Amino acid sequence: MSAAATRALPSAKGEISCCEERTDLLVDVLKFRDGEVVADIGCGSGFISRKIAGKIGKTGTVYGVEIQQEMLDLLMKNMKRLEITTVKPVLGALFGVRMLWKG
Repeated sequence: MSAAATRALPSAKGEISCCEERTDLLVDVLKFRDGEVVADIGCGSGFISRKIAGKIGKTGTVYGVEIQQEMLDLLMKNMKRLEITTVKPVLGALFGVRMLWKG
């Protein structure tokens, strides 16, 4: 790992993070709005899904897409624990996701 990858970076709130992903900035830069419908492809345990859910509010939906059912189970366990009801699990496939969009 390079020195730049391990350097501590201040977050938008002044917190120090050693992670290069900067998910706090990712969600802010994308400027999600209340009521939006978002797909989090490769959502894993829902770390970013929960941040997006906070931005899109009670009228929005986050589709958490993952190819492993075990990860979707963990996603929903975490969302239940956090009392987030706007994240919906979607089981994807290695080479694509079938989602029906309304609109």
